[in-house]
Amino acid sequence: MKQLCSFLLVLFFAGSLRAEDWKLIWVTSDYAWHTHQAEGSLTRSGAHLKGTLLGLDDKGVKYELDITLSSGSASARFKVSPELDEELENLSGTYRKLTHAGRLGCIEEIQLINQYEYVGLFREFKCEP
Repeated sequence: MKQLCSFLLVLFFAGSLRAEDWKLIWVTSDYAWHTHQAEGSLTRSGAHLKGTLLGLDDKGVKYELDITLSSGSASARFKVSPELDEELENLSGTYRKLTHAGRLGCIEEIQLINQYEYVGLFREFKCEP
């Protein structure tokens, strides 16, 4: 009985998590502008997105994200691996979900920034009531 309860609890929490496909652009500047792209799945649990996206330019680069959405705003912890410092950076910005947009019907976009970098995330999906 205890194993059955544990199994049902795992199924309940697994059902509340959804993997969604996202596209990312990362822009940084030092003495020049640098842009990188990535894509992959982020797991959504309520107003929280978390996961690792893989670089399109360099398949060995991973972009780790932990995002909290609140109304029209977003805050995030962001890390690029491998990088020299590999530290998590704090970013904040905006969040929008639009219906009747994009080729599939709905889009979501997140725009995050700090003093050194910009991170933009985008996904298209079918609108469901």
